[in-house]
Amino acid sequence: MALDQATTRPPRVRRALRGRHRLTPEQVEETQCARLMHTMLRCAGRDGLAEVSIGQLVKEAEISRRTIYELFGGREALFACVLDPALEHVAGVGVAAFEGADGDWAGGVRAAVVAVAAELHADPDLARLCLIEALAAGPAARAVRARRFAPLAEIARRGAIAPGRLPGVERVPAAAVLGGAQELLAAHFAAGDAADAEELAEAAAHVVALVVGTYLGPEVARPHADAVRRELPSALRGAEPELPAELDGLALTRLQHEFLAHVVADPGSTSRALSVAIEVSSDAQASRILHLLDDARLVTPVRNGRGLAWMPTPLGTVALRALDRPPEPAWLLAAAHAHRHRVVRAA
Repeated sequence: MALDQATTRPPRVRRALRGRHRLTPEQVEETQCARLMHTMLRCAGRDGLAEVSIGQLVKEAEISRRTIYELFGGREALFACVLDPALEHVAGVGVAAFEGADGDWAGGVRAAVVAVAAELHADPDLARLCLIEALAAGPAARAVRARRFAPLAEIARRGAIAPGRLPGVERVPAAAVLGGAQELLAAHFAAGDAADAEELAEAAAHVVALVVGTYLGPEVARPHADAVRRELPSALRGAEPELPAELDGLALTRLQHEFLAHVVADPGSTSRALSVAIEVSSDAQASRILHLLDDARLVTPVRNGRGLAWMPTPLGTVALRALDRPPEPAWLLAAAHAHRHRVVRAA
């Protein structure tokens, strides 16, 4: 579906709002923190930290070099601000699954491994950041990973007191077991096709076999590993989002995309406010673009005290996400919020 013969998709997304808008300076700074952190996550996960430069961050985040240094102080500090909450988030996923599982310790380990594998499968950049780049970034980053993954090591350590444990397992370092598990997952995400659900299920099954087998023996571990091989691929396929049929073939011009992005970011904006913010040549042009978006059911007009205003439709919000790179995950937004407040207190 094209709007008025639109044939191109925008090369980037979540650009900084230009011109006048209703965001406070604090909201702008928080948005910039989130965008920079998200860009670092994507660049470091995709290319490796060693290949990420300030110039690349400036280009991909569309934020000035000066702003990067004002908000984070530099590349390494920005990476640290992303790595710490990323590791905390992944560990939290595993701990929550373990604690919410019914049954014995081995069943909890299986649930934790499946949950972490699914989370990393959904975001391979996050996986490579936590499993590969955290080690390559030096001693400080490795120390952060050890600290944030300590709750996962504690799960492994509980195997030493689980019923049916093997003799002498209390002398096995839990950190060594966790390290082996991480290496198995890291090898999968370092390989060519990290999106292969069957290959990930095999790696996750090996993790379960390693952890459970170390403490309870291979005979106990085997059925849990086999269950992971059966269950994880279908669970991952079921988690893939399906886009509405109305979005098949959707393409927007750059201006159409900017109008939709502004309406989603600032619902209730008037045609005039959008025209000024996006700096189009005339109000008539803005009105024409908005009505094209309305015809496509991406936005809808509403009347308020200022006249005709525009709201995004559910389809419009989904369309923007489909056209854009993935939005910032909730854990990263929370981290950006916390970082911005630390910057304010330090000022």
